[in-house]
Amino acid sequence: FGWYTETSIGKLLMAGVLPGLLNAALFAAYICGICTLRPELAPPVAIHASLKQKIAALGSIWPIPLLVLSVIGSIYSGIATATEAAAFGATTALLVVMVKGGFNKAMLREVMVDALHSTASIFVIAIGAVLLTRFLAFAGLPQFMGGLVQNQNLGPYEIILFMVVVYFILGCFLDPLGIMLITLPIMLPMWKAAGIDLVWMGVLVVLMLEIGMLTPPLGLNIFVVKATIGNMVPLTTIFRGIIGFVAIDFVLIGLLIAFPQISLLLPSLLE
Repeated sequence: FGWYTETSIGKLLMAGVLPGLLNAALFAAYICGICTLRPELAPPVAIHASLKQKIAALGSIWPIPLLVLSVIGSIYSGIATATEAAAFGATTALLVVMVKGGFNKAMLREVMVDALHSTASIFVIAIGAVLLTRFLAFAGLPQFMGGLVQNQNLGPYEIILFMVVVYFILGCFLDPLGIMLITLPIMLPMWKAAGIDLVWMGVLVVLMLEIGMLTPPLGLNIFVVKATIGNMVPLTTIFRGIIGFVAIDFVLIGLLIAFPQISLLLPSLLE
């Protein structure tokens, strides 16, 4: 999103912090509430760990904050650009694996093959999106959409509602990167014509893409969960279980639309 719209990656990352914390709080409240109403979903356990044991257990997750700090810290400290920070993060991940003793040739080969497969599929999508973008440019669609906003006096909230509906429908059938590359050439002129903040839109777009990762029939994240737990839980049960979380995501979208400063407060501090 930042690359295509020429929006600051640093501001986009900061814009997601408060919405992310709010999303986590809403999820936690939902889980506590539904488990209180239906205790059989999460029965009490007999294990009681001491504070010392809980703190000691946190020692195993040290690579996660290290990776986050290596990427985010290198961007905001000015050491690296967004692209360089990605390489910095990959190098840090490799060092973490070597320190933990999991590094070997077979693992390195598997990782590189997976990366090549992912990169190749992304390039195929990107090539198609570039061709589509050029076709749309020659057809004058971006100019038409921008003029439509001005001529019809469409307000920001009408455009955002249109965007939410489009992304929700496309999210049921396409992957996130493909959706962005296909829709941004059409959406961007509308946002600019209406004077909508692109950092704000970036958070909303990413949130809608995440909802698309949950909704059937594609629901990539659901199939990842299913592959992880095997046949313990039917796929239909998993899809039913995410209904409440998708509803919370839409509540969050409503809050972000009604109160843009939730997204824009931290990025404004960078100026």
